[in-house]
Amino acid sequence: MAPAKQGSKPTPPRKTKAPAVQEAATPWWAAIPLALLGGCLVFLAFPTWDLFPLQWIALVPMFVALRGRGPGGAFFLGFLSGWATNVGGFHWIADLLREFGHMDPLPSHAIMVLMGAYQGLTTAFAAALAVSLLRGLRLPLWIGYPVLFTAIEYLVPFLFPWYFANGQQRFTAITQIVDVTGVAGLTFLLVFVNAAIAEVVRARLDKRRFPFVAVPLAVLLFAGALGYGLWRLPMVDGAAQAAPKFRVGMVEADIGIWEKEARMPDGSSMPASEQIRMLYRNLLKHQYLSARVERESSPDLIVWPESSYMPLHQVYWYRSDRRGLVAGRDGRLAYATPDGLVPAAEPGATAPQGLGLRAVAAASEDSMVAVGPRGSVYLRTRDEDGEARWVRENTGIDRDLLAVAMSPDGAEILAVGGQGAAVLRQKGAWRTVELGTTRTLHGVAWTPDRGWVVCGEAGTLLAWQGKGTSPLGPSDLPDLRAVSWSVQGGLVAVGSQGTIARIAADGSSRVETPIHGTLSGVASGPTTWAVGERGMIIACEERCRVVRSGTDRNLIAVAQDPGGRLGWIAGEDGTLMALDPEKGRVLGNVEGASGSLNAVAWLPMSPGYPLPRDVTAIYASRAPLPTQGSAEDPEPGAAADMDGTPARDRNAAVRGFSSPLLFGALTQETQADGAMRTYNSAVLVDSNGDVLGRYDKVYLLLFGEYLPFSDTFPFLKKWLPESSDFRPGTEVGVFSLAAARMGILICYEDIIPSFTRRVAQAGPNVFVNITNDAWFGKTMEPYLHLQLAVFRSIEHRKSLVRSTNTGVSAIVDPAGRLLQQTSLDDAETIVADVPLMEMPTIYGRFGDLFAWACCGLGVLLLGIARFVRRRA
Repeated sequence: MAPAKQGSKPTPPRKTKAPAVQEAATPWWAAIPLALLGGCLVFLAFPTWDLFPLQWIALVPMFVALRGRGPGGAFFLGFLSGWATNVGGFHWIADLLREFGHMDPLPSHAIMVLMGAYQGLTTAFAAALAVSLLRGLRLPLWIGYPVLFTAIEYLVPFLFPWYFANGQQRFTAITQIVDVTGVAGLTFLLVFVNAAIAEVVRARLDKRRFPFVAVPLAVLLFAGALGYGLWRLPMVDGAAQAAPKFRVGMVEADIGIWEKEARMPDGSSMPASEQIRMLYRNLLKHQYLSARVERESSPDLIVWPESSYMPLHQVYWYRSDRRGLVAGRDGRLAYATPDGLVPAAEPGATAPQGLGLRAVAAASEDSMVAVGPRGSVYLRTRDEDGEARWVRENTGIDRDLLAVAMSPDGAEILAVGGQGAAVLRQKGAWRTVELGTTRTLHGVAWTPDRGWVVCGEAGTLLAWQGKGTSPLGPSDLPDLRAVSWSVQGGLVAVGSQGTIARIAADGSSRVETPIHGTLSGVASGPTTWAVGERGMIIACEERCRVVRSGTDRNLIAVAQDPGGRLGWIAGEDGTLMALDPEKGRVLGNVEGASGSLNAVAWLPMSPGYPLPRDVTAIYASRAPLPTQGSAEDPEPGAAADMDGTPARDRNAAVRGFSSPLLFGALTQETQADGAMRTYNSAVLVDSNGDVLGRYDKVYLLLFGEYLPFSDTFPFLKKWLPESSDFRPGTEVGVFSLAAARMGILICYEDIIPSFTRRVAQAGPNVFVNITNDAWFGKTMEPYLHLQLAVFRSIEHRKSLVRSTNTGVSAIVDPAGRLLQQTSLDDAETIVADVPLMEMPTIYGRFGDLFAWACCGLGVLLLGIARFVRRRA
């Protein structure tokens, strides 16, 4: 070394970086088994092992395995631990894909392994980054790892979102902190306690002193969380006890996925006859159980599971509140609604001045017709843009048309009038038909067995099926003014001298004259109603009786729901009265009626399934359930139903009970381009079938309910043929019924904390979740799904009513306790009085603030570590 120059200052020694934390490395032969052991201990805390105390030490083996490892080695060991946890916890994915996705064993297990690998990355990244902080900032693992793991768990999306904290569902006292911190806070606590215990082991192995900071802090955090829970539980229980109660009856019919969809186990179609029979059995099973619940417990609401209402065809519904069509002598058309008379606002809804309308008919709320003088006919149609309008059509005749009727599907229309005039609309065109009479015809009706039936002067009563007419009834009938047919009431004609002629299916007739005077209108039904001059109203069941109308004005027309629940009576002076056929009384005048009226017709429901997305009412059957069957064996009931019950009654959701019903169904919407969009929906109806609420599922299940990019790459649908093509809803759903405000969650929406919080912000006082876990068979998934959902009750202090197709249905109280639950075997029901809670929570107000704090702290620490490394 050269000597320093004389007079120069000596060079100070260079500062060196302090040595990094050194600790002996756990040998790989021990580290790998320890990491795998830790992963296994985690999933053993979840269903169906439920060894939740193990979770407080489950991460200790992995922390020991990380001794002396760099970020790369920590990533590998963390990955092994996370992979073991997720493969052990989600091994049922392979069964799902094999049994219900019809995949071969190799690809189904490969997907399960890959899913476990993806979800295991959370543990891998947390371990690698925590070790980086340990080396870069000397930040102990017991600080860095809980922060980073909580942040990464919150940020990384999973197909089935789950959280480390969910394993503590049975430890009720400790889970109460989630109403403050969300599940992230409990995850942090669990991981922190694990890390503190591991620090004791690591210190002993490295011959370091006892960790006097980590352990007391862990004890303090645990004691604080436990103390909060023990303090909070009596408060929550007291509020629940004082809250108003809402009795819910849940029906779990235990219908497997292939039974529910009426398909063979390999996914292929059943023969049509077997498919129809199975769907009837499924529906009857729900109805038998519902009737039993209502009979034994009188619930405020009955709940069916997700997609539980799956009829084959002939489901009847309304899309508006229009229930009647009324025509005036001034040529105006109007709609009768439960709230009053509403003028028809569509273009063309008024005939030219001076051209009064004489009769109206309807096949549905979208298919209507009105007729009048000089062969005038107005038809309600839709233009190319889907807008409704009334259009006048040319019939080719100039005689007055006095009556009109439509076939149930609206495909055919027959209008009749003066001097035997008759015109028929088929395939969009009108033509004149000969009915073999020149007498004026005042009435016409469609019947399934006789075709068209017309009535008129001199007792004319004829059946016409397209080729010739045949007379009906006695030959000495007086002038007839109206004729009507229904399944329950049969064929009925009325006319002068108070005549009411009832014609049986075998051709026999029964004639009554309960009053003197002319009857001008008739509506056949369970109770047949006839009206006439001087306010006369007659109700006929086995015998006819006079009903007080409260007016002496002439009544000219009557119409009623075929089920006999609501009706309308039109008066010559412009009076429109509402009728309650079931109770046999007139309800009073309808608001909005004015001017002279000529005709009224009932607007029948439209048939079809799926239900329209804007459905306002569905058909509620009054037909009794068949006595031959039961919930345990519905087949005899299905056989009896097929022999004599009309299809509309067999397919009705509400039948055999009268409690309001919440059920899962498919709804559909037609786009402007004609494309159909299908939604997974929840629908709430009352005993009359009126829709009180509809909610479309917002969070669809990837690969199950939708397939990304399948429109662009159609071959993807061939790879996953069982994947549906649903569209997501856009708004949360809260249904009101009596004092209950039900926040609706469909399927796995109940395991998404942020979405449930959106629902909670809409103001419900109870959560209702309808779920179909039948896809997963008798695996651990239904129990896991329930365990993940329980935390939503604690976060928002609301009971959770959870209804499933095959289990596990449950009642969860606002403290997260399972009060009742079903099994995966056999049909079951649950009835519970749930509290309607109004208890705001910190989590409900501020959301995942704790999780975001961990994210922010994690980013800050990693940024500081990076800065320190660059400076070094």
